[in-house]
Amino acid sequence: MRQQIWSDAIYVRDWMALDVLQDEELKKYAFLMDSCYGSYDLAHAMLASLDASRGTDYAPRYLQMIAAGER
Repeated sequence: MRQQIWSDAIYVRDWMALDVLQDEELKKYAFLMDSCYGSYDLAHAMLASLDASRGTDYAPRYLQMIAAGER
């Protein structure tokens, strides 16, 4: 029998309610999701939430970087 004895887990706040997070929290979470966990979809969601609240364009620029292999 095989049994997994080690795994990683990361717990984030309700990612369906990102609007309750502060801008700095969104930036930090996006960085961690991208660089430490390779969770590009969650990083993009956090950047999109930041864009919605601040009028920035981080999420589309992030997608362009990923598509170009520049990240």
